Amino acid sequence: MKLLSSSFKLYRSFGLSAVFLFIHLGAIFCVCFTPVLWWINTALTVCIITNLAVVVRCYILQDSAEVISQLWREDDGRWGLGKTSGEQFFAIISPPVFTSSYLIVISFLVSGGIKISLPIFKDSLSKDDFRRLKVILRTM
Repeated sequence: MKLLSSSFKLYRSFGLSAVFLFIHLGAIFCVCFTPVLWWINTALTVCIITNLAVVVRCYILQDSAEVISQLWREDDGRWGLGKTSGEQFFAIISPPVFTSSYLIVISFLVSGGIKISLPIFKDSLSKDDFRRLKVILRTM
């Protein structure tokens, strides 16, 4: 059945970048109004900005060899994940899976007990692929 053996290519997501930017700006706002020493505020702000840079590089620009840029479902229920470096590996879905109208978050369990969370915003896939992925995940 074509629905169950679909392959999905992930693209850059500007919606996800807006969400990450909002979260990080909120964290900086909270740190700035927390009554602690000034150097602690500065250190925490630098850490948040550094994390934002890493998140933007990995999830938004997809400018890292370790970024998952493709996923597909095998006939035996496993999921294949492809990195931008060309490396491919298999994983199983680890609950919970979050699906909404704009966002899907899938947790994968890779061999060795490593857990990978993959956020997929609506503009990361075509409209039909996003709908198809939601249907596949809801019927599992």
